[in-house]
Amino acid sequence: MIKKHRNILALLMTLVLTFVSLPITTKAALPPEEPIVAQYEGYVNGIKRTIVLTSDTFGLNTYLKIGEKDFELISISSISSGPDCYSVIWNMTEAIDTTIIGYWSYDLAPDLDAITFTLYDENVESLIFKGTGTQKIVTGYKTLSGEICSLPSFDTIKFIEGVDPSFPEPFYASTPDATPIPTKTPELSSPTPIPVTTEPPMLSTPTPVPTTEPTVVPKSVKKALAPRSIKKSKKTTVIKEGGKVVSKTTLNKGTLTWKRWVEKTERYKTKTYKGVKSSALILKSKNLVYLSKKGVVDIISYKTGKRIKRFKKVKGIKCKNGSAERIILTSGKKIPIKNL
Repeated sequence: MIKKHRNILALLMTLVLTFVSLPITTKAALPPEEPIVAQYEGYVNGIKRTIVLTSDTFGLNTYLKIGEKDFELISISSISSGPDCYSVIWNMTEAIDTTIIGYWSYDLAPDLDAITFTLYDENVESLIFKGTGTQKIVTGYKTLSGEICSLPSFDTIKFIEGVDPSFPEPFYASTPDATPIPTKTPELSSPTPIPVTTEPPMLSTPTPVPTTEPTVVPKSVKKALAPRSIKKSKKTTVIKEGGKVVSKTTLNKGTLTWKRWVEKTERYKTKTYKGVKSSALILKSKNLVYLSKKGVVDIISYKTGKRIKRFKKVKGIKCKNGSAERIILTSGKKIPIKNL
């Protein structure tokens, strides 16, 4: 059966999480104060890709290096992260009362200044890796209910992202001179449980998961592809979906009023915050971001209306095309938030 993917967009983890352009990257050498906890290496078209995971007080930070270019910070505060057999990076993170996974493909979206992690599933316990050392790849994930699920084929990812079906499938190899073996990938299908083996194979040619299920587009994916826009002025920010206002903020003399559409009740819900210096909305997740006069940034979930992240010693919120992209700490450090 098709696995129902819900549009959490708390990271939204968000969705097109949109999962929208996602976190702004930071060009830099790996921070010496952040210990390296994992590293993955592979080649696409003979060019080396290195993924490094470092750790700080908020969780794992993921850095990507393409060839001889600088490392780019592509995600923060993760629980787990790694590449699959198509060089698609999978990210697991916390959301409200659950954990979610999302993906991003450099080949499909190579703009490192506008990275989008697309939400794929929720209630996830862990990512499943196969391989050894730097040759490990993500092959599936385990849900909180104990179900073992495979990852989608590259054809499925292209379908979800609205990419031309003729776009070539990346060949992610362990050596720069490896020769791709032609494979036929299935059409859009649900995640299929995969067996867990005790002998992990080395990085190899992508192997599609066969399926005889009919092609079905999950409702959450259809909704995620609905037109969404954002408009920001000095005092107000509005997000529309299909022409309907789903999230709106108004800031007046330190008082922030947030109105959001609650699909379950089919009504708007309004909440007020005091002592606010500035605010913004994240287009992808529709989450609220506001900076208090005490220098504290809170990120509030559009889905639940509850706080999902807090940052202290913040100087300001930076936006791009009306959507919140990053926060700047008083130390000068820039933290991407477009995937929150």
